[in-house]
Amino acid sequence: MGKSFKDRILDEIGDQKPTPWGLSIGLNEGAINRIFKQNVIPRAEHLMTISKALGVSVNWLLTGEELYSNRIIDGSEISATNKKLIDLFNVLPPDSIEGLVSILDSYVGALKDEEARKAFDSFKKSFKKEIKKTG
Repeated sequence: MGKSFKDRILDEIGDQKPTPWGLSIGLNEGAINRIFKQNVIPRAEHLMTISKALGVSVNWLLTGEELYSNRIIDGSEISATNKKLIDLFNVLPPDSIEGLVSILDSYVGALKDEEARKAFDSFKKSFKKEIKKTG
């Protein structure tokens, strides 16, 4: 049987004690007790807080798995680099994601190489699909 929600958090926080760690990220004592003593999955607000603090997706916290597979809807492969970018972007607030995509878009637009622009456009489409799935 796979690890529980609580176990995944405990693995991520390492030697830190759950209560001080939870308080340090903004959880209240009731939420901490429900998670670590009663094995209750917290409400969405607390899931997002934990996700951001640990740098992992909410889906991983809940299931131990990421939402994306190695294939995108159009059948193209997702590279390890693209997976890493998606993982990193999944813990950012939406306005930060849009800002970073805009920066990357400007950078690629400035490139003279048509292949690089095509590659980035493909990544951007794949990324937006993944964000919609996790949103």
